[in-house]
Amino acid sequence: MANINLHELDMFMENLKRDFDKGEKRQKNREYERLSGAIRRCRKRIDAIKDENANANEVQQLQTEIDRLSAEMRNLPSLDMFDQNFKRLKFCRYADDFTIGVTGSLADAECIMDQVKAFIAQELHLEVNEDKTKIQHIETGCRFLGYEVRAMAKGRLTKYAKDGRHTIRRTTNAQVSLYVPDDVAPKFCQAHAYGDYKEPESMHRKNLLALSEPEIIFTYNAELRGLAQYYALADDVKQKLSKLFFIGQYSLLKTIAGKRRTKVGAVASRLRQGDELIYRYQVTGKENNLKVYRLKHLVRKDRDGLVDLKPVTARYTLKRTEIIARLNANRCEYCDKEERCEVHHVRKLNDLARKRDKTLLERMMMARRRKTMVLCPDCHDKLHSGRLPDWRYASVC
Repeated sequence: MANINLHELDMFMENLKRDFDKGEKRQKNREYERLSGAIRRCRKRIDAIKDENANANEVQQLQTEIDRLSAEMRNLPSLDMFDQNFKRLKFCRYADDFTIGVTGSLADAECIMDQVKAFIAQELHLEVNEDKTKIQHIETGCRFLGYEVRAMAKGRLTKYAKDGRHTIRRTTNAQVSLYVPDDVAPKFCQAHAYGDYKEPESMHRKNLLALSEPEIIFTYNAELRGLAQYYALADDVKQKLSKLFFIGQYSLLKTIAGKRRTKVGAVASRLRQGDELIYRYQVTGKENNLKVYRLKHLVRKDRDGLVDLKPVTARYTLKRTEIIARLNANRCEYCDKEERCEVHHVRKLNDLARKRDKTLLERMMMARRRKTMVLCPDCHDKLHSGRLPDWRYASVC
């Protein structure tokens, strides 16, 4: 509905961009060019006299002057950032949230904001959220779809060789990039009960103790992988999420340790394989490995468009049938027949406890504290219809 209703806004912004954009490129900064010319003349003089020992002092003076001029240049933009003959407008919308980038003056940004507000109110008959609508400098940035959109204030210095001479230059300055907001990791840690992010200190999750160990690992993997992949477009994703992954991994180990009633070190030693944590299990006689997801597994290249989908962990936390049992359900636990089986389950073990006449199958489920039994389709149908005989009388029936 947002895309249908705001399609007119997209068309309006295209026309506004067409009228606003101006110029091919920015003019060069005259002061920057003056300093660059002075440096070139100094280097040219050095090349002319450097082989003459008598001019060693002059070479040293010229090099000192080059260093001074270079330091002054690094504090200046190479282009005229206030060139009135160069303007650009960028517009990006997702559903009912949008951001506008303006290469121009503050007055230009204010004029565009007034035009957009007027169009939304008069043509679309919608209201703009005044709390979220404001003008920000690109170095301050803004929040958009969970990301922080801003530019680096200063470029880094790098050494490079040019024309046989080693020199220093800046990296691209004021390049707009995506970053992970500072509050994302602490909020995620608290929402998923990993522990105390500030300390940091991990905690086990009581609500996952009823799950099997593979399901616990699947749950943590889905949560952490989903967050990392969503922010994979950010330049600082691994830096911002490393502490959260550290807390989450120890929370996972503590949860499994709580289920086994053992120490965290024992769980880590059993799962550790080289520098990875791997849980091994068998499916239909074949060994499978379930690797604990870590931040180093995140690949930031070849991204697809599905970055805004939250992981569905309910498939592990709300399923009434344990995942490995589902994978291995090919032998009936009643008649021992080998075929594609089904998993019988009860909602609560108390449902069995309240029954007066319990079958041997039901008493086994209670003794093993299991809410599931693997049965072939024939036995499963008989159980639900009340026609499955007790094992003690199966031969008679």
